[in-house]
Amino acid sequence: MLSKDELANGRPFILKLWDAQGKSTQWVETLRGDVARRWFQIYSTSNWDALRLEAADTFHREVSEAESESMRSRRGQRCVFIHTRSVRSDELARGSDRATLALPFPCAAQRTPAPCFDGGSR
Repeated sequence: MLSKDELANGRPFILKLWDAQGKSTQWVETLRGDVARRWFQIYSTSNWDALRLEAADTFHREVSEAESESMRSRRGQRCVFIHTRSVRSDELARGSDRATLALPFPCAAQRTPAPCFDGGSR
């Protein structure tokens, strides 16, 4: 769960995906409020269909592997690290592509993730 302070002040989220050739791409965004709550839900439930549909509209700041790792290991700063090989970076819906996909966005009960917030490929 994200705390009230994290929702109000923002929490860094890192999204790391690979393409069909195995090259990784990382994006970093500081998310707040309902957007942070939504992405924590996507992360904690491993909702890869929602990730495919919503990531391109949320994650815009592409960073290098070194920048991503630096943020993850920064002492005293927690972040949510979402990474999976179940979704390729070239599968993200862009703008009008989302309108052609009819996938549900279930708001099922959230399960509690590992305390390290390391999204892994669940």
